[in-house]
Amino acid sequence: MRYKIDGKIYDTETSTRHWASRQDFDGSNMIDRATGSQWAQQTLYRSPKGTYYLEHWSQYQDSTATAEVLPPAEAAAWLLEMDYCLPADLQQFADEILG
Repeated sequence: MRYKIDGKIYDTETSTRHWASRQDFDGSNMIDRATGSQWAQQTLYRSPKGTYYLEHWSQYQDSTATAEVLPPAEAAAWLLEMDYCLPADLQQFADEILG
């Protein structure tokens, strides 16, 4: 999927890495940890130039996927919230986020 954000093109097909939001079972359904919904999800991508962008998408009929660029500290916080290890370029934010 290609997105134009602030005049730049971001393509999920050329990303160097991606992380899907985690899902937790609530006893009936799998609920996306990032959105709190069983229908809406997020995926974080790193572009070839090292920019992190967050894709928002939904299983609702006729919904349109969107994306936004995240500052590195927000990308690091998102990854930690999803229980991922931070990549080397975001390690500097670990102490700040974890306290």
